[in-house]
Amino acid sequence: MNSPHHKRYHSTLDFLESHNLINSNISILDCGGGTDFIENFLKPKYPQVSIDSTSSDLRYDLDIPSDTYDFVLCMEVIEHIKDQDSSIIHDIATFTGSGIKNLLKECARVLKKDGSLLITTPNIHSYKVFHNWLHKGDEIFNYRLHPRELGYKYNEEIVKHLFSSYEYSFRNVWNTFDLNIEHIDFYENILKSNRLDTTNRKEDDLFFLCTK
Repeated sequence: MNSPHHKRYHSTLDFLESHNLINSNISILDCGGGTDFIENFLKPKYPQVSIDSTSSDLRYDLDIPSDTYDFVLCMEVIEHIKDQDSSIIHDIATFTGSGIKNLLKECARVLKKDGSLLITTPNIHSYKVFHNWLHKGDEIFNYRLHPRELGYKYNEEIVKHLFSSYEYSFRNVWNTFDLNIEHIDFYENILKSNRLDTTNRKEDDLFFLCTK
């Protein structure tokens, strides 16, 4: 099992159970290949749950009928989604979010009424990102293979038009993203001394729970 993800898998399962989102009678679609989580955490505890996984380009429509699933998982996926292909110069030169927007639209479409979608993604506003920017000198994102990491307001702007309700929270879920307390205190003092927001900076991940 990939050790950097181990803490995240435990945290995700705890989140699902604390929100009463998992039981043996539901159908689940896993978008984007959370295989370790499904095989080593979810199935052993809920062996009767029906789980399907996607295998297509998630920037485009899913070959799945509407109103099929009770629950959709989209864990650490949207930060990997590039824009859809386009020949329009503006689209080529600008990040439009077309791939992410279509993926979340499709997640809403394949959900049954009152079904739920869980999105997890790195918290771009965390002290860890600030630390990367100051100390690495070459990138501000958590991980170079992410085309774009997005703040909660960007995600909120998408999901509020697709779902009847949603909530979000910030959690520490990564084994590899920990900062020592001295760094955290230092960065927090910098922000406070400049009257900047310090909320939700210590947490390294964002959880969005959306209900159709």
